[in-house]
Amino acid sequence: ESHRSLHDTHCITMSHDKQDIAVALLPRISSILSLMGSTFLMQHVLASPKRRSEPYHRLILAMSISDCFGDFVYFTGSWAI
Repeated sequence: ESHRSLHDTHCITMSHDKQDIAVALLPRISSILSLMGSTFLMQHVLASPKRRSEPYHRLILAMSISDCFGDFVYFTGSWAI
């Protein structure tokens, strides 16, 4: 029985380690994807003088810039602590 409980404890520990890795990586992956999308939108708006002058596109640009700051904070996550 002690062998079984040791094996069960090892499996639980391995599962917990994998969860810790997933919890650490997934926010970083999603923040990188979001940053890529925001960067594309900023480039798309800034590339055209017509888009830069339209209020809708200027709002998109402002939201994308704001999102980049949030993405940076989300990416650094627990590293900042």
